[in-house]
Amino acid sequence: MIHLIMLLLSFFGAIMVTSASMSGQNTQSLAFLITKQFGFIVISYILMIFFARKFQWKWFFNPSRGLNYILLFFLVFILVPRFFDPVYGSYNWIQLPGGFTIQSSEISKPFIIAIIASVLGGLPVDSWMLDKERLKKVKFTDKIKRVWTVVKGPLIAVVAMMGIILIVQNDFGTFMIILVIAATLVFMASHPFITGLQRILLIVFIVAIGIGVFAMTPGGIHLLETIGFEEYQLNRITSLYTLFERDRILSTSMQQVNGLLAFAKGGLFGNGLGSSILKYGYIPEQESDYVLAILIDEFGFIGFLLITIGYIIIMFILFKHAFKIKHQPSRLYLIGTATYIFVHYLFNVGGTSGLIPLTGVPLLLISAGGSSQMAIFIAMGISQNIIARHVSSERKRK
Repeated sequence: MIHLIMLLLSFFGAIMVTSASMSGQNTQSLAFLITKQFGFIVISYILMIFFARKFQWKWFFNPSRGLNYILLFFLVFILVPRFFDPVYGSYNWIQLPGGFTIQSSEISKPFIIAIIASVLGGLPVDSWMLDKERLKKVKFTDKIKRVWTVVKGPLIAVVAMMGIILIVQNDFGTFMIILVIAATLVFMASHPFITGLQRILLIVFIVAIGIGVFAMTPGGIHLLETIGFEEYQLNRITSLYTLFERDRILSTSMQQVNGLLAFAKGGLFGNGLGSSILKYGYIPEQESDYVLAILIDEFGFIGFLLITIGYIIIMFILFKHAFKIKHQPSRLYLIGTATYIFVHYLFNVGGTSGLIPLTGVPLLLISAGGSSQMAIFIAMGISQNIIARHVSSERKRK
């Protein structure tokens, strides 16, 4: 089912990218874009099959040979885009000959999930730790020290990667996605020594949500201006409550207003494939960040509902197996992948509909972009490997 839905959403996404790109491009440019999009689907599919068949957790459980090399590779990989020209203010693209680009932070996501899952899921559990009375006698600081000795290397590396993505690459959207995934995995990890830490992190998470909500108020905007946030970053927030002001409709709010207009024009059943006129200069990035607006304009709420059902089915299958699997790293990886899909969906749909600030996050499998396509296919390949191993072991046991 996962395999089928991935292919259906990908090919539908390629059709939508083709339709959204018919906005004055010449035939040669359009043909190149279509070829590139379908080419990335083929490459992504091959990667999914490879990881579905070959993935092994031992790559991440041998610090001397596997994990250290993986951490070093991705630290360098995420740093490389800094040596290329920025795209829309962000240094997150490796520019290759022939007009091809690779977003290193995007491709790193499935492997960062695997690193966090392997570290948190691989924490050693001794038999005495299951004795609640003995466990109560161990100080909280001693528990943290013992956990720290196991996780410090990978944790420092992952934090460094996130810091590079936020500060060096200036990619706030990707940083937030990895942060939410990492926080989810920490909450879902199961070990007697981290329950206290999980409670503290939950409080921090609630406070962070409160700060985020405050940042979207006039008082919060003033504070962000004082801190030194750039004007384009502030405009993404202020547009939430100044969306339809006359001086903004043709400037900072134009993209979101026209996106909402596409939603209204599409109605229940849409106006038909290729019929949207808003892609002709009215909605920037209509084939990537704002492809949802064109999709709803042409296929209506029904089209949006169908792709949403596809995401829900995939996440349901991932969670269903996650709560059956006893191997902790595998369980965490499935939860991380489901969170990955959900957060991308939330950020893209929320930004396009004006419910949250725009973050430039693609709608997985639908938006243009080879990097995001390859990343989610790799993640789903690893997930299918985990599910297949679990199903096979259950059959042997029975």
